[in-house]
Amino acid sequence: MERWGIIELGKNPVSLVRVKNASKRLKRPRVLEVDEFFELLKHLGEPYRTMVLVAQCLGLRVSEILGLQWGDFNFEDRTVLVQRSIVGGRVDEVKTEYSKDDVPIDPRLAKVLLQWRSVSIFPRDTD
Repeated sequence: MERWGIIELGKNPVSLVRVKNASKRLKRPRVLEVDEFFELLKHLGEPYRTMVLVAQCLGLRVSEILGLQWGDFNFEDRTVLVQRSIVGGRVDEVKTEYSKDDVPIDPRLAKVLLQWRSVSIFPRDTD
């Protein structure tokens, strides 16, 4: 394949293989009750506690949460612009065009985020 220029030199041809239905869930995930969620939060340290709160409150994918920067948040309007994701350490656009959007932020979540930013070692807009 490399010899004829079908794939670029040094590229693993197996990386082009896709297995149909390989990423489908085998069983339905269990949904936590509200009290279970708050109990879980008690056992998480930062920054994971804040990440779980963001996931619960905004319904974002893990890759989208990892791609958030402080500059994406508009605390006056209480919104966050979801515009990038991080998968395998690589920054990219969000998974679908519908994912790139302003998402409203509850005032209580905004308060938690601002508190976390005030003690974070990465408080700049590009962090």
